[in-house]
Amino acid sequence: MPKKTIKDYPKNWRDIAESIKRKDKNTCQKCKLDFTIEEFTDARHIKLKHPESGNLVTLTVHHKDRNPMNCEIENLITLCSRCHTQEEWPLIRAEKHQQYLDECEAKGQGVLPV
Repeated sequence: MPKKTIKDYPKNWRDIAESIKRKDKNTCQKCKLDFTIEEFTDARHIKLKHPESGNLVTLTVHHKDRNPMNCEIENLITLCSRCHTQEEWPLIRAEKHQQYLDECEAKGQGVLPV
């Protein structure tokens, strides 16, 4: 799957994402990191240290089916950027591996089974 760009999302994506974050109380639904800071009303620009990694993370919205045009509420979940990456990475690795296998096959190169 090619890298997604803003053009792959609906025009009102920011409004949709903000409504999902509000629904989930500005909290990552996986690690439960709470992005609610009283001085800010918009969690979009807040960066917090993740309690496990110590890395700075932001609040994002994840499409469970990875289709950026499917913005049904049940398909969207609020995740911090660390948890979002953890959700996506196994799928991205599998896609890259399949792409490699397809390229090898197209070139007539054998691939050893793993």
